[in-house]
Amino acid sequence: MSSSSTFLNRIFPDASQKTEIRLGKMCLLLSFLVIPSLFGCLIVILDLTGSGSAEPFQILSFRSAVACGLFTLVLLWLLFNSRNIRLLIRLLMERRQTHNLPYPKGEQASDNKTEAALKESEERFRLLVEHAPLGIITLDTSGKIIDINQKIVEIVGSPSAEQTLKINLLTFPPLVKSGIADDLAKCLSTGASGVFEKAYISKWDKKVYIRYYLAPLYDADHHITGALAIMEDYTEHKEAEQQLQSLHEQTKLDAESRAVLLEEVNHRVKNNLAGIIGMLYATRKFIDTIESREGYLATLENLIHRIEGMAAVHEILSEADWSPIPLCELTNRIIRNSLQALPPDKQVETDIITDDNIMISPKQASNLGMIINELITNTIKHAFDERSSIKITVRVTWDGDEVRFQFHNNGPEFPEEVLSMKAFNTGIYLTEILVSNGLGGTLVLRNEDGAMTDIHFKL
Repeated sequence: MSSSSTFLNRIFPDASQKTEIRLGKMCLLLSFLVIPSLFGCLIVILDLTGSGSAEPFQILSFRSAVACGLFTLVLLWLLFNSRNIRLLIRLLMERRQTHNLPYPKGEQASDNKTEAALKESEERFRLLVEHAPLGIITLDTSGKIIDINQKIVEIVGSPSAEQTLKINLLTFPPLVKSGIADDLAKCLSTGASGVFEKAYISKWDKKVYIRYYLAPLYDADHHITGALAIMEDYTEHKEAEQQLQSLHEQTKLDAESRAVLLEEVNHRVKNNLAGIIGMLYATRKFIDTIESREGYLATLENLIHRIEGMAAVHEILSEADWSPIPLCELTNRIIRNSLQALPPDKQVETDIITDDNIMISPKQASNLGMIINELITNTIKHAFDERSSIKITVRVTWDGDEVRFQFHNNGPEFPEEVLSMKAFNTGIYLTEILVSNGLGGTLVLRNEDGAMTDIHFKL
């Protein structure tokens, strides 16, 4: 390596070989130009000062001055050539940066301001991420967490950010089980972004419903280098949605139930009106046997009691929203309601034994309520005779797959013609119609230390 090249390397250690050749040529040319120029300047100075004999040098002095001017012009051209100036400035700048040379005062102040603004911007961004109301997490293509904010730690119930950073988001079992890992893997492999919702149970047993947004991260060559996940604790929103859905379903169910209820009420009212009409027809069937005004009044009184019995059953079913009711409750309430027609000088003792688990439908309850009312009315009318008190015993039990309803009073027994169904009054006639047509059951009358009515029917 030449001495000139060594000299240039000392000044410009980062200069290329081509640049060194150009600079070497410039330095060589400058050396040939500067030396004669200096010599000519010296002669001019001597001529002007008058030192020595000027005559031998007059012609030389003139020529040297001309040469000095020409050489100076060439030197100025070389120095102010834009290409050479740019080369020198670039090399000087590189040299200053390489050796950490100080910048000019104005430039350094500008760079300090830029650096301070950059740090301030970075700090604002860091605070924004750290205090964001949403969880923010970045990961690389292997599933390793690069950075998280405090909100992520709160969402998953982690004891610390350090514990959370140990998790691999693509292989962590709770994330795989919930399906979140699959969404992350798809985002990293295909670049697919989107909004997802998943139920998640964290490593620390926190149950949470997460709504999250995934987006891939790219480098300068548009290669996927990782992913960004923004997560929100969606548990309260999801619970509210589920409650609204439950309320909607309940409202829909209630509306359907009300429609069924209204239909049942209309059906019961229609049946009650039909029952009243039936009782009027039954009364007319026996009208010819009435011989006095008192008999007509008694017949009307019986009709009133029968309609009141129907009203009592309607009230019971209405309180139960026209749903199945316990047979024991129906029996007790109808008997108490029917005994209100008992004359003040008469007393009735009741013994009611029922199975509390027997439930009957509104239709069966309506028919059985009218049957019980008829049996009580007949007892009050015929069982006392010359007695002042009687005892009524009611037993409701299962008999195989049928319900057995037994009604007994210790008053007079049934006449033989009634037992053979050859002769009967309006009450017995209505009871037989209600049992056979209303309940689809059977009616048996017999005498057992009084009058026994035995009814069998299926629920």
